[in-house]
Amino acid sequence: ASSWVAIYAIYNPTTSTSALLAVNAGTTALPVIYGGANMPAGYTASALISVLRTTASSLLDIAFQTGNYITHQDRVVVNSGTVVVSLTNIAITGNVPGNAKSVNTKGNIASSSANVTLSFATAASTTGIANTSAGSTNGVGGSGVSSQLPSIPIITPQNISYSASVGAGTMTFVLSTIGYYI
Repeated sequence: ASSWVAIYAIYNPTTSTSALLAVNAGTTALPVIYGGANMPAGYTASALISVLRTTASSLLDIAFQTGNYITHQDRVVVNSGTVVVSLTNIAITGNVPGNAKSVNTKGNIASSSANVTLSFATAASTTGIANTSAGSTNGVGGSGVSSQLPSIPIITPQNISYSASVGAGTMTFVLSTIGYYI
């Protein structure tokens, strides 16, 4: 419940039968070839095909997979009014699995003041590796910038960095993950 499950394709060469095997992944990255003790008799080949989040009811969360990219409903990482000028690390453990190699994010930033600069960024680390950013000058107080940012690699498992700032006024900022590559 409220965790991650790895899905493996498994194969029995004697019967030419294939099946799926689900394994509790927790927050750990699992190997691409299943190495656990729960392989059914006769099945000798396996390959990791997905890692999906589970709900509080132990059901698979809503997601769509194409190749090794899994897109999901917005999962909020930051919802804050606090200006963060320098890139700051944030855990995204509940948003991407331990096997995630990169993540896609989107953000929305606004200010209560008119005609001020708005900007936010995400990066793979606080050093600015793979820094992606969005920004603009709002015309009317309360208007803002919303943008989907390019995919960023995950260097430290289940962690990214972000910054968010406005030139004046009260800031509102929401950063969400929208998908990940395994």
